Amino acid sequence: LDPKKGKKVFHEEEKAVKQLLKIKKESDKCKGVTEMGLRYIGELPAVFITVPGLTQVPLPTTSLAFNDIVFITNGGAKFSSNTEIVISDTTGEVDRFTIHTSCSKPIDVHDIHGTLTADPIFTPTITSDIGSVEIDALTVINDGLGGTIPQVIIDELVRICDAFVAIDRQLKDTAIIDAQVFATGDPSNKIDKEIEKAMDEMDKDDVDRDNGKLDKAIHHYEKAWKHAQKAIKEATP
Repeated sequence: LDPKKGKKVFHEEEKAVKQLLKIKKESDKCKGVTEMGLRYIGELPAVFITVPGLTQVPLPTTSLAFNDIVFITNGGAKFSSNTEIVISDTTGEVDRFTIHTSCSKPIDVHDIHGTLTADPIFTPTITSDIGSVEIDALTVINDGLGGTIPQVIIDELVRICDAFVAIDRQLKDTAIIDAQVFATGDPSNKIDKEIEKAMDEMDKDDVDRDNGKLDKAIHHYEKAWKHAQKAIKEATP
């Protein structure tokens, strides 16, 4: 990027991503779940997953191994507010928990439930994973207020946002690598101070990216890039 004008790239792409995310947010709201695929991610060699009152494939009498999926449905109607999941093995019940399926709380593919303690989307902190499942598929009823936007379009908007973020992240990383060539090893030096500020922004940008705040992540990328440019300018007046 042009050292003087490159910041405009980040600025415009931040605005674009913000608008795309706004479209996604204003699309149909989930009003209930009608079908769900649950992937077993526990450590037991064979378990039985039972969902009382709902149809499931394979049947509750079929054992499941790691990464096997059971599909549950309510015949096209939405599930109750809480869907009970029972996981057993040959010795008896291993775990019993509920998944909130009314959509009054966020629910999404890749959410993890059961005895695995985890953030709903990102890297889990495992305490015990013998009775854990990951949502592999999800079919929902929406409120019909924004039904002109098919899910395939929403998915494409998210893909475009992710592409902008990946590109801007690379631009930022390249600038920081270029700046680090001039590092002096003296924390009081202006070059090293600007590089340190750029690195501080790096600690923030990926956190925002991983939390779905993609426009804010790009904003941090821009700030890191600008600090890297200042370091380079300081070293090459």
